[in-house]
Amino acid sequence: MLRCSWLIPVRNGAPWVADAVASALGECRDQDEVVVVDDGSSDGGVKSLPPHPQLLCFRQDAQGLVAALELGRSRCRGHFVARLDADDLAQPGRLDCQVAVLEADPGLAVVGGRATLFVDTGSIPMGMQHYIAWINGLGDLHRELLVESPLLHPAVTFRAVAVSAVGGYREGNMPEDYDLWLRLAADGYRIASVERKVVAIRDHAGRLTRTDARYQRAGFDRCRRDFLESTVLRKPKRVVLWAGLR
Repeated sequence: MLRCSWLIPVRNGAPWVADAVASALGECRDQDEVVVVDDGSSDGGVKSLPPHPQLLCFRQDAQGLVAALELGRSRCRGHFVARLDADDLAQPGRLDCQVAVLEADPGLAVVGGRATLFVDTGSIPMGMQHYIAWINGLGDLHRELLVESPLLHPAVTFRAVAVSAVGGYREGNMPEDYDLWLRLAADGYRIASVERKVVAIRDHAGRLTRTDARYQRAGFDRCRRDFLESTVLRKPKRVVLWAGLR
């Protein structure tokens, strides 16, 4: 089994995917790999990637992000999986740092990190700036878990067996990453973050967080409701009363 697999899903990311893949390959040691899943792209971006012995590319019909993540997860051969979006860039030293934290603490399921923001044109929305500033200032992630997602999806490296144990990514009217973090927490796994910049986030108008309704407030509220119903609000299915006679 390999040490770590990068997982990069992409649909029509030709302007950026080569740079994202190069940034991931630059972090790889001999026992690492980069897995790219092409979700029905029509722009030829994945086909034009230069061949590399540690790069594996898979293609599916356009089925959406969750299907691409699950296909990629099934192809990843690493003990750990590092996520990266096709329009973002891994920062130097990220992989060794996050893997070391996971190896040192078997109870950790996911390790995130801090981020920088950049744009090719225009300006970064104030809301995104505030969110990244919040992420970068977090200490106790579990304390903030029901406030907002305390982990940036393209900044995480996770333990493959832990994510498999809770069923992987799920389809639904909610953000697939926040749903996964909460299910891991509900199952007793812990999450953490390293105090270093691990990813550069490219903000642009086509990001799913801007265009897909699953990433609006209602989707996050569904995740919180499901978490509460499965933990603190869970009702016992059967109650047994036992009385002794004296």
